[in-house]
Amino acid sequence: MTGFNFVIIMKKVVVFSIILLCGHWGLAQTYYEVRMGKIDLRDWKVSERNVISLDGEWLFSWEKLQTWDEIKRSKTFVKFSTPWNEQEIEGKYYSPNGYATYAVEIILPPDLKEISLDVPAVFNSYALWANGQLVCTNGKVGASIEDSKPQWKPQSVLIKLDSNVVHLVMHITNFQNTRGGASQFIKLAAGDQLIVHRANDKQIVTLIFYFFLFAGVVGLIVYLVIRQINIFYFSMLAFALALRFIFSDIYLYYDLLPMNVSWPMAVRIEYMTIPLIIITGGLFMSGKYPNEFKKGFRVFYLAINSLFIALIVLIGSSFLSQLLSVIQVITISFLGYAIYAIINALLDERVGAWTSALGLFIFALVGIYNIVIFIFGIELSRLVIYSGYSVALLLSATSLFYRTPGQISTEKNQILRYSDFYTEQEQK
Repeated sequence: MTGFNFVIIMKKVVVFSIILLCGHWGLAQTYYEVRMGKIDLRDWKVSERNVISLDGEWLFSWEKLQTWDEIKRSKTFVKFSTPWNEQEIEGKYYSPNGYATYAVEIILPPDLKEISLDVPAVFNSYALWANGQLVCTNGKVGASIEDSKPQWKPQSVLIKLDSNVVHLVMHITNFQNTRGGASQFIKLAAGDQLIVHRANDKQIVTLIFYFFLFAGVVGLIVYLVIRQINIFYFSMLAFALALRFIFSDIYLYYDLLPMNVSWPMAVRIEYMTIPLIIITGGLFMSGKYPNEFKKGFRVFYLAINSLFIALIVLIGSSFLSQLLSVIQVITISFLGYAIYAIINALLDERVGAWTSALGLFIFALVGIYNIVIFIFGIELSRLVIYSGYSVALLLSATSLFYRTPGQISTEKNQILRYSDFYTEQEQK
C-alpha cells in the first residue's frame, strides 16, 4: 500500500466515523436542560438515557452563601457551566474573585429511591447541599481568602430520596485570581451508577498511568544499554504523559502520591505537562523523521514551550488561564505540523512511517470521540480514550524497530543534492 492511498483511506474512515457517531447519538438522545432554575425529569426513561447533564439556567446569588429557602426567591439565572466572570449577569461581569450560591430544583420520576451525582472540580472550592443536607465538599468555602481553601478533586456522591423533588444548592468560592465558578456541568443518574462509574474510571486511569510509567522506565533502561537517543526521547514522552494522567482529568495524585501536593503546585504541574509533552513529542518525532520534521520547526517548538514552562513556574495564578489559551493554540499548530510531517514521510515511503501514521490516526479517532461526547452530552468512556492513548504509545514504540539510526542515516544519504545533478566542472 502506498503512502498516498493510506492517507486517503484514513480520511474516509475519519469522515465516516463522524457521520456514524453523530447520526446515531443525535437521533437516539432526548435532551433535558435546566431552565429558570428548574429541570423536570418526570418523563425521564432511565433505560433510554441513563445519565442527565444538569446544565442550563441555575438560580444565582452573588457574594451570598444562601440556603434553598433564601435563594429560591432570586430572579437571577446564570449558565452553570460558564464561569461567572465570563458571562454577563444582570448587565455586568463579576470579578473572578468572590463567592456565590447556585441552586436548581430537580423533579424526578416518583419511583426513584436514590440517585448519584458526578460533581466536577470548580474554581476553586465548593460545598454541595441536597435538600438541606451537605453531600460533598471540595476544599473549604468561605467569604474571604483567609476562610477558604482551594482544591480540585472531582467526585461522585449517592443521595437517598424521600421525595421526588431535590433542591441542590452549591456554594462556590474563588480568591486565587483564576476563573470563578464552574466550567463543567454536574451529571445525574439513577441509583449508584455514577459511583461505580467513577470507581471504574479510577482503576482504568491508574492502570494506564502505571503502564506509561513502566514504558518510560523500560525505555530509559534500554537507552542506557544501547545509547539510542530516540529511545531516550520515547522514554521522556512516556513519563510526560504519565504525569499528565495523574495531574489532570480525575486528579489521581490525591490517591497515588504519598505526599500532600499543595493546590498552587498541582495547578502548575498540570499546566506544565502540556509543553512537556510537546517538547518530548517534538524531539521524538524529529529524531525519527529528521528529513520531514524540519530543524527550524523543532527549534521553534522547543524554545516556545520551554518559555511556557518558565512562565508557568514564575507568573501568578491570575495569568495561568490566559497563558493556557496560548499554549493550546501552539499545541494545535504542533499537532498540525506533526500530521504534515507524517504524511510527507508516508509519501516519501519512509520505512516504518505507517506505524506513526496509524498512531496519529488513533489519536484523531479519540479526538472525534471527545467532540461527539461534548456535542451530544453523552457519557464519556475513559476506557476508550486511554486505550487509544495506550495503543498509540505501543505503535510509537514499534516504530523504533524500523526507525533505527542506521536506517535514518541511510535516508539522509539518499537526499538528492545540487552536486548530484551537475559535475564539478559544470557547476563552475
